[in-house]
Amino acid sequence: MTRLLEGLGPDELPRTLEEGYDIQKAAIAGWPDRVAGWKVGATSLEIQTLFGISEPVYGPVFAKTVFESPDDRRRSILPPAS
Repeated sequence: MTRLLEGLGPDELPRTLEEGYDIQKAAIAGWPDRVAGWKVGATSLEIQTLFGISEPVYGPVFAKTVFESPDDRRRSILPPAS
């Protein structure tokens, strides 16, 4: 997350989760794919503390990244297993 926000000044960063979700909604509205589901992150207290938040966060999973199993298309989007 920090890498994506490096170019923003302190007054441009979202101050609350609600502001962050408002930005996320605007970005989703302009994304050229439909939302197929949601992912949840920062579910542990340790990670929430690390990021200075008090609850888990969620974000979209877009349709073009969802495949039915079994499916071998993942080979084209994931690095080779070591």
